[in-house]
Amino acid sequence: MAVFTNKQIVGARGDAESLLSIVEANIGTFNEINTATLMSQLRQLPRQTIAKVKRDRRYFDLIQRLPAVMEEGGVAVVAITCHALVKLDERDTADAALSYAELRADTLLEEATPQNVANLAWSMARRGWRATDSPRFVKGVEARAESLVKEGSTQEVANTAWAFAKMKADAPGLFWEIDKRADWLVKNGHPQHIANTAWAFGVLGEKGTKLFKTIDERAGWLVSKGK
Repeated sequence: MAVFTNKQIVGARGDAESLLSIVEANIGTFNEINTATLMSQLRQLPRQTIAKVKRDRRYFDLIQRLPAVMEEGGVAVVAITCHALVKLDERDTADAALSYAELRADTLLEEATPQNVANLAWSMARRGWRATDSPRFVKGVEARAESLVKEGSTQEVANTAWAFAKMKADAPGLFWEIDKRADWLVKNGHPQHIANTAWAFGVLGEKGTKLFKTIDERAGWLVSKGK
């Protein structure tokens, strides 16, 4: 049943009424994957559509179910849910979800992918959290810095760096690993990813010797691509 429901959610292709109808018909049997998939679909809706959806009783029923869903799910479910709640501007619920993620950070980060980490970090930063609000999360990311940078995409690495700068998070190990892979980042990253990363180094006072040297060497290309 859960697999069929997930196919229905994906098949709705971002149509708000279809998604809400699926909620109404299946909310009692939703598992954590169904809910995370639905939240992922909702966060991609246009802003005006989201405003309309948020006035719907079926949406309210879904939001009320989220605390239990997060307890049942792993890091991917938690990360997607937090990211979606911030995108949907569900401020109180998002803060509660992020607090839960911080509380479970030690275990969640053991299995987190770079995308999971980037989603959580972005969500915390967008909600105005600081490193003092999420010490377990910051410490856990710092401990996994090498693998997260090595395995992550340029966007995931850049988003995490940007979020840590916004959070005023002291993470020298993370930025050391990013600087070590500066050639990869600048060669493969979108100019916006590179700009966000450079900004993060500057805000936190990280030297970024290799990063800024590589940016300088490819300045002409970055300017032309960044127009």
